[in-house]
Amino acid sequence: MYQWVRDWRLRPTTLFIYALSITILAFTHTGVSLYLIALLNAILGFTFSVEKPYLLKLFSIFILLTVWSVFFSSLISANYGEIVLTIGSLGIRSGVINAVINVTARLAAIMGSTLLFLSLTDPYIVIKCLENDLKLPKTIVFPLAYGLRILPLMKRDLDEINLCRIQRGYGRYPLSPQSLSSILKPLIAISLERAVWTGISIELRGFRYRKPWRFQFKLKFLDYTLYSLLVIQALLPFIIH
Repeated sequence: MYQWVRDWRLRPTTLFIYALSITILAFTHTGVSLYLIALLNAILGFTFSVEKPYLLKLFSIFILLTVWSVFFSSLISANYGEIVLTIGSLGIRSGVINAVINVTARLAAIMGSTLLFLSLTDPYIVIKCLENDLKLPKTIVFPLAYGLRILPLMKRDLDEINLCRIQRGYGRYPLSPQSLSSILKPLIAISLERAVWTGISIELRGFRYRKPWRFQFKLKFLDYTLYSLLVIQALLPFIIH
C-alpha cells in the first residue's frame, strides 16, 4: 500500500532533520568549521537543485538581498578595524568585511541544506513521512508542505512583479530601499491573500477531522550516509583543533 514511500532512496524525514540540524550548526560554528559547512552544503544544494532552476533563482535573490542589507547595516554598526577598501570618501573597514563573510557563510549553509531538502522531496510525501516518522501534528506538517508547494508560485509572482516594475521604469535589480520595497510589498500581499484562501479551502475540506497515516518504515544506506555526514560536520570544531 505504501510502496511509493518505500521506493524513495532518501526519506524526507532524514532530509528534514539534516536541514534543521545544519541550520543550528550554522549559528553555533565559527571560523574554518563554519566555512567548510557552508562550502559543503552549498555544493550539495546547488548540485541537486539543478533540475529546479526556480529554486536556485529564488534562493539566489534572497541571499543577494540579505547580503546587501547586511553590508549597509554593517557600515553603520561594524565599520571598525583596518581600512580594506576605499570608495570615494568612504572607507570600508575589516569589521564590515568579516560581518558580510560570516553572514554569507551561514546563509550558504542554511540555503544549501534547504535546497537539498526541497529538491529531493515532494510536498505530499513530506506530509505522510513527517506525520509518521516524527509524529508531528498536522498543524505543523501542513504549513510546511504548503510552504514547499508555494515556492513555484512565488517564483511566478516574482517574475510578474519584476515585469511590472520594468514597465514602470524601475531597474531590473533592486539597488535602493525604495526599489526593494516595490518588490517585497506586492509579493507579501499576494502570498498573504493566497494563504488566507488556502486556509479557508482546507477547512471546508475537513482539515480538523483528518487523521494521520501510520506505516512501518526502514532507513536505507543513503539515510545513514547523510546522518554520518551530519555528525562529521557537528564535530568539525573538535576535528580541526
